[in-house]
Amino acid sequence: MRTLMMRTARGRSLPYGKKDTLTTISKTVFRKTGFSILVIGVLGPLSIPGFAAESPSSKPMWPNSEVAQRDFVTHQVFVDRVAKPGRVWLISEATGNRAHAIEFFSGEKVDSVQVDADGKRVTFSDAHGHDYTAVKARTSTVSIDNPSSYAGWQEGNRGHEVILGARLDQKESPRSGLSKGVPTTTASNYFSGQASCEPVPYVARTQGSTYQVSEKGFVARTKILADFDKAHACWTSQPLQAVNLEDNTFLLITQDRVFRIDTENLTPAGSAPDLEIIEVKDHDANKN
Repeated sequence: MRTLMMRTARGRSLPYGKKDTLTTISKTVFRKTGFSILVIGVLGPLSIPGFAAESPSSKPMWPNSEVAQRDFVTHQVFVDRVAKPGRVWLISEATGNRAHAIEFFSGEKVDSVQVDADGKRVTFSDAHGHDYTAVKARTSTVSIDNPSSYAGWQEGNRGHEVILGARLDQKESPRSGLSKGVPTTTASNYFSGQASCEPVPYVARTQGSTYQVSEKGFVARTKILADFDKAHACWTSQPLQAVNLEDNTFLLITQDRVFRIDTENLTPAGSAPDLEIIEVKDHDANKN
């Protein structure tokens, strides 16, 4: 008996019952040809274990840049993965139906961004004459009620996750920035006596992935990543938004700035002079 076969959009044959990442059946016509049946008609994406989705590039290609900080109050982000190299547009909160924007890597500014009535789509032109028409901008809010993975480090088939939204456990203590004998129960102690915006600082941490083996030499880390909130004159460690750039870095959005963070060791992926990093000794941050 012959195996029933399915012909995919790219001309590849699979045993019937297997789903191809590129195809699904929209309309099926059965035609007897001896002992076999030909299945015709394919459309749309499906996923199956064992088959990787095909894409033009497995990772986005961003510009070579030493910049890891932009001073910009960001409400939404539009990621242009089609451009070569890719571009990341930080967009301010709109006044009426107008906002302004800055491109993270180049620093290019756009003074007038039209925001649709629902606030989800934006229209503007860049300095090169490229028109972005009703493209979807996103607010990628970090949940502080449910700390979870927002980015990760990938090395071949191994890697780890980056967890955001957790608070510092009071049993933990920083490896630097505190004098001996200073109690750790006051948040301002973590910032050399300067005020902390939060009663208990938030932390970023790395942990082994649930779905794959960690890379060789993986070290679990917990760090306070803080930025000075100019409006309230205090240090804030609360992550407002996070955007995974899928190249082992992510954007951390705070009240006043945006930082690009290396997911391997939670350090800036370039120059970020205003980012305060305090490494935490123990790795058991609260998840509440």
